[in-house]
Amino acid sequence: MHNTAMSHTIENLLTLSIVLLATVYLLRRTWTTFFGKQPGGCGACSSCPAQHGSTPQVIALEALYVHADAVQNANRPRP
Repeated sequence: MHNTAMSHTIENLLTLSIVLLATVYLLRRTWTTFFGKQPGGCGACSSCPAQHGSTPQVIALEALYVHADAVQNANRPRP
């Protein structure tokens, strides 16, 4: 004989736990979005390059296109 009252209680507790965890997760993500630490690259971490005065290297898109064309030409079969 199957105890349906116990089964429903366990299902309700499991559902409530999942909803509670999801709510906590969303609240935490919302809190860190608005009030959390700054994302990487701002100098917030001790190992961040911005902390030591260096700036990230910026590569122009044209340089990437030239490199991609050179790679494509190198991989083409020769006639």
